[in-house]
Amino acid sequence: MAWHLDDFPYFEYVRNAQGGVLPGNASPERLEFIWTEEFAYLREDVGAGLMTLTMHPQVIGRGHRIRALDRMIRHFKSYSDVRFVRLQDYAAAWTQHRTPSLPKGAGG
Repeated sequence: MAWHLDDFPYFEYVRNAQGGVLPGNASPERLEFIWTEEFAYLREDVGAGLMTLTMHPQVIGRGHRIRALDRMIRHFKSYSDVRFVRLQDYAAAWTQHRTPSLPKGAGG
């Protein structure tokens, strides 16, 4: 799990039993910047891959946060080679096109 790709730590205030605090209530622009920069790094420095964002409807679903999310989606979609897929569909497609094999020396 990559916590910087999850909306919860940025927006939700939580105090745990040990006295630690997730301050929450960050500006949606902060998350927008982080996720957009992660996307840019993946495209420009890695070249290809899967970017998995975690969003909780009760967290991201506030008006000002939805606006930031909408801007990000429009930005991501501006690239013709970017696709939006459900993880279960990506995993199924990946599995279908891979040949399972054991490492050398493994097995009986």
